Amino acid sequence: MNILKLTFSLFLIGAVTFLACRKTSNATGVPGNADYFIFGKDGGFCGSPCAQYFKITGGKVYKSYYDSTGQMHYLETPMSNDQYNIALPAMTNFPSYLTQHPNSNIRCTNCADMSYIHLEYRSGGKVYEWFIDYPYEGIPSSIQPYMDQVNNIISTLE
Repeated sequence: MNILKLTFSLFLIGAVTFLACRKTSNATGVPGNADYFIFGKDGGFCGSPCAQYFKITGGKVYKSYYDSTGQMHYLETPMSNDQYNIALPAMTNFPSYLTQHPNSNIRCTNCADMSYIHLEYRSGGKVYEWFIDYPYEGIPSSIQPYMDQVNNIISTLE
């Protein structure tokens, strides 16, 4: 009987220690089977295309550009591995709030001709997109740190 109590006590102490030491995060990351992940910024007092997007696919990151007709494309040559490592947290820190609210416009995207952040990925043949007003007054507080992170990543990569 004492061995059973001792075993249970040790199990309970181990479980409490494990749960207490676990990091908490609202990030789920983009699903591992996603074909690509796109993040970028658009809008904000400009008369010509002023968007800057980045596409992560196949372990590489690619920068967008506009052709002479105004169509956006991605460069064929990937950015450096260092730049990929800078971009990767935009994909791996993807918040669960966005996963739970797919294909959303959050706030009044670009209503005040301010910028907005666009997030997109394709998984299982379906495309999921989000258009999020930035700066983020009025958007859910659970995604504000992520939005700051994405904005900083974009600024660093531009």
